[in-house]
Amino acid sequence: MVKRKNKNVIKGILLYIINVLCLSPIMIYGGQNFSVDSYGIALDYKEHIEAFIGSYRWFGAFVYEIYYKIFNHNPITDSTIDCIVFIVLVAAIVSLLSYTLYKLLGKKSILSYILINISVLISVLNVWYCDVLSFPECVFITAIGTVLCFSALIVFIKIPNIKGYILSALLIILSTGIYQQFLFVFTIYVVAICSFCVIKNKETMLKQLFLRYIKPVALIILSGGLYFAIGKMTQFVFDVEPNSRVALSISSIIENCFYFAKNQHSYLKGRGFFDSELLTMCFLAVGFIWFVITIVDWKKNKNTLKTIVLWLSYVAAYISAYAPGILSTSHAARAMFALFAVFSLFVIGTLVLTDSKYVKAALCAILCVVLVANTSVFIEREINQKKQNEVDRIWAEQIIENMEEYENEYEEIKQIYYCYDSTTDIAVFAETAVYQRYSLEAMINYYSDRGFKAKEMGLEEKEKYFGNKEWTEINIEEQLVFVDDSLYLCCY
Repeated sequence: MVKRKNKNVIKGILLYIINVLCLSPIMIYGGQNFSVDSYGIALDYKEHIEAFIGSYRWFGAFVYEIYYKIFNHNPITDSTIDCIVFIVLVAAIVSLLSYTLYKLLGKKSILSYILINISVLISVLNVWYCDVLSFPECVFITAIGTVLCFSALIVFIKIPNIKGYILSALLIILSTGIYQQFLFVFTIYVVAICSFCVIKNKETMLKQLFLRYIKPVALIILSGGLYFAIGKMTQFVFDVEPNSRVALSISSIIENCFYFAKNQHSYLKGRGFFDSELLTMCFLAVGFIWFVITIVDWKKNKNTLKTIVLWLSYVAAYISAYAPGILSTSHAARAMFALFAVFSLFVIGTLVLTDSKYVKAALCAILCVVLVANTSVFIEREINQKKQNEVDRIWAEQIIENMEEYENEYEEIKQIYYCYDSTTDIAVFAETAVYQRYSLEAMINYYSDRGFKAKEMGLEEKEKYFGNKEWTEINIEEQLVFVDDSLYLCCY
């Protein structure tokens, strides 16, 4: 018994080390890093707090406030420690969830263990989830949200009674209060766990199936309702207006449902993160393997009702990944990062039905491709973002230098008016802060340590000072026009 326990401890430590190594590419987000939002947050982090409360991310606002106050740490100027904390915490919770799911499976197979662990890793080590980490102010709170979400799943598995449900609900409410996507990561895994229990316990009667799903469904709905109620109350207490991107009207929800139904291929392909159909093929491959295995099981056992319920629950789990987009005006891919939990959904559903080494090997190969492809893409994108930060910094410092030269000779600049030519040539590597009013203003203020207000100029002023000129690089003589205490700036 002692030897077996020691072996399990060694296996656990080894798994943790492997997960740390797999997550180590997250360090690419370390150092100084700017998203389009980061300049303004670096100047006044309270805007970030209010934005989170307005977006119903009330617990994320609380965690960031405590983290910022206790450690007096600005992650935007150096997020290295945030990335280290992220890797340490997330590797631990991924290892624990993987082990818990493996023990639930009850089949001793190292290949099954590897499969489960890779699928759980993919839930966090993917391009959409990591796109959140490209906002340095979000690295630490995302780690906390992940720990809470996966802890809720562990509790759900290990304590299948009312006490466990209450604790699981508390954890997932807090996790959802950081990012709404976590509620649907939780939902997808819960469907996988319920399907496992249905098959393992040979639940084929309508009453059995109803009881299996009704309690977790009630848990998810009540947790979502309490999360939303707390969000509304927090907005009222702190007098913060709800974010305009939240869309809860029936017409908006219906419109979004049609949008996501129409654009399924785009999201399965990676929504602009992948150039090829690699991700599409991987999604379809794991889904097809699971589907074939369920057909084989149905032909063998002739449990039609059970098979239909499993299929419907998987469809519901898949659709739930799009819920954050359906309930908002944002169609950004990172809002749907729960979709990558679908790999775990299909892996768990397949492993409970078959012990075939060939099926496991095929799934393992697919998941390794998904993991490596996602890692290489988010590394490349973050490198490009850092390059773009440097391009933006050089541009801003040239503008500031010329303003200071003008001020030394004439008078102080009090107002900046801006416009754009027809193409975004300054966006050489990635999204630029120049092409949003709030980020343009914040970036100039960040590098100048001033308090300028940026205002978009009218068409008449643009025509008067810049005509229809087009530029592909900065031209100080043509793109900057000084008039008394104002700068008229055309961004190329």
